[in-house]
Amino acid sequence: MNGGWDDITKAELTELAKELTDRMIADKYGVTVGQVRYKRKKYGITMYDLACQAALQEGIVGRRNIKASAAKDWLLDRKHIDPLAKALTQYAFRSGPVENMHAEGRLTDEDMKILNQFMVNRLAGLLQKALDGAWEEIADVLDRYITFSRGWDSAIPDMTEFKEKF
Repeated sequence: MNGGWDDITKAELTELAKELTDRMIADKYGVTVGQVRYKRKKYGITMYDLACQAALQEGIVGRRNIKASAAKDWLLDRKHIDPLAKALTQYAFRSGPVENMHAEGRLTDEDMKILNQFMVNRLAGLLQKALDGAWEEIADVLDRYITFSRGWDSAIPDMTEFKEKF
């Protein structure tokens, strides 16, 4: 990685993207975040693929090796609360408008870290309560939040990724 931004290879950018955010890479090379995202797209380097590779290396994505009949048991295993909370955060929160806001510089890396950790912690707590069978407690908490969201648009279930086979 001795050259400048124009000389960076796919392998070099992949390694950088594993460790640094697009903003950090942009700062390192004196380019815009848009240029980093463009080059990642050009090289076919997606954050999803990088996250999957990292998860496989860490050994937290064991679901791929489990038959469908065991999926429920895998999802209900307490040792999977952490990776499930992180995956749910990525699925429902991070991989959408929030990521675009971050890439556009409207959220800092520190903002993203705080938001992601908040979401992961909240979802882990909800998963823990569900596994504890604390359904009445969950209903009480959610009922409170239903009150605050009465004026929102109706939900339109997004089933896009459920049709894909990974």
